[in-house]
Amino acid sequence: MPVRKPKSRRKSGTKAKKALPRKRASKPAVQKSKKKPTSALPVRIPPVWQTLSIDRRLDVIGVVLTLVGLVTLLSLVSAERSLLTGTLIRYLGQIFGWGVYILPAGL
Repeated sequence: MPVRKPKSRRKSGTKAKKALPRKRASKPAVQKSKKKPTSALPVRIPPVWQTLSIDRRLDVIGVVLTLVGLVTLLSLVSAERSLLTGTLIRYLGQIFGWGVYILPAGL
């Protein structure tokens, strides 16, 4: 059975008033800037390092350490050293002593 809404009763003898338009405010209305919804944020792509498996990460670390060991060995054997390799060999010599010659094999 449908629900009936009660009708508003007017008193007899009174006239219905017309709705008057509202007066505008003295200040102009400020338009709000349209903002993009938060669901439209760009998707972040994770860095390559985080997408690698643990085995791949260990492989990359191993290759980097091998290259550092080769550069250290070549700079130890060379007769002339640049500022960078000379400083590196001097600091490694101070830290490891004669072990600086064994260090590249360990890397």
